[in-house]
Amino acid sequence: MASANIVRKFKTLTGMVTNGEILRYTYRRMKRIKPVSYSVDYIGKKTLGTITHVITDEPVAALTFDGGPDPRWTPRILEVLEKYNVPGTFFMIGKYAEQYPEIVKMVAERNHSIANHSWNHPGFPLISRAERRRQLRKCSTVLYPYEVKMFRAPYLDQSISSRIDLLLMGYKVIAGNVKIHDERIDNPDELYREIKKSIIPGSIVLLHDVVCIYRDTSREVTVGALDKLLEETKNTFTYVTLPELLKIGKPNKENIYKTAERPPVS
Repeated sequence: MASANIVRKFKTLTGMVTNGEILRYTYRRMKRIKPVSYSVDYIGKKTLGTITHVITDEPVAALTFDGGPDPRWTPRILEVLEKYNVPGTFFMIGKYAEQYPEIVKMVAERNHSIANHSWNHPGFPLISRAERRRQLRKCSTVLYPYEVKMFRAPYLDQSISSRIDLLLMGYKVIAGNVKIHDERIDNPDELYREIKKSIIPGSIVLLHDVVCIYRDTSREVTVGALDKLLEETKNTFTYVTLPELLKIGKPNKENIYKTAERPPVS
């Protein structure tokens, strides 16, 4: 009887650790102590922080594209990148990578990087740990052998628990410091200006080759803005893949935690 109670308590404690409950409690308690508050933030960023950009003086940046692959719009983005001999990084949804393996192969063969954006784009904080692992592994399987070990959270929603899961599975988690919401802008010149004024050395630019939950919407605005950006900055910026960018500068990490009810893609 005593042995059974010990086993139950051990499982409960283990569950609290892996679900992030103890870390969350400890974090909240330590934040109340002002002298150690900044240290707690620093340790949190170092271990569970999300990469937003890299710190460098070199005029380099990474262009990233979420939501694909898509047979109509991903090739259009590839055409623009090829026109300027620029590589990109594509965060792909596994469900669509399974449907369009020829597009996945096309992206890889043109020397772009391919990374994990989950299986069907649910909000990660609100699904179980088992489901998070399933989402990552299932997407990884269909991206094989092209996947780089990087992940962008759907909707950028994260919790301490989801970040622990990503850490244990060996993924670098990427956001971006140039997040313009290209899906909400209906003029390519306006989108170009917003990107141009925000981009700095070491930037990670977040765009969409297809909008994850509105897949029938046109991406002409993003295609046009991308073309103008690459034309206007071809003598001032060098664009590289995310794996290359992380070798050039020190990754800047931030604690990004937010949760909301989000629909997966249908």
